[in-house]
Amino acid sequence: MADVLAPVPPSVPVDRAREVGGRVTIADRVVARVARRAAERASTPVRHGPVGRDLPRVDVEVAGRRVRVAARVAGTWPEPAADVASRVAAAVRGELEALVGVRVDDVLVTVEAVVAAAPAGRRVS
Repeated sequence: MADVLAPVPPSVPVDRAREVGGRVTIADRVVARVARRAAERASTPVRHGPVGRDLPRVDVEVAGRRVRVAARVAGTWPEPAADVASRVAAAVRGELEALVGVRVDDVLVTVEAVVAAAPAGRRVS
């Protein structure tokens, strides 16, 4: 579980801030879901059916307010795998820090598959 300090609204007087502020506990699966959605938006989602392995796959380790993420993603040909990995790492780090309020210590991204770019639509002259 990730403990996150709840922000105090600016409308609360300074002398009451301690009464209003508090902690919010966020389940590890929520952290994993946010990381997976960020990786999905930054990479190429691959669906292999009911028995195959879908990509992206994300594993998280949460220790208090610190998180480590391991993501396995797919890229699109001919984009370099390093570009895909760096884009996914930045997206995951940004989403977790902005939405969940945790510190991301490490994001390890593995590009497990490369898929062909979608063919351009047929042109009729």
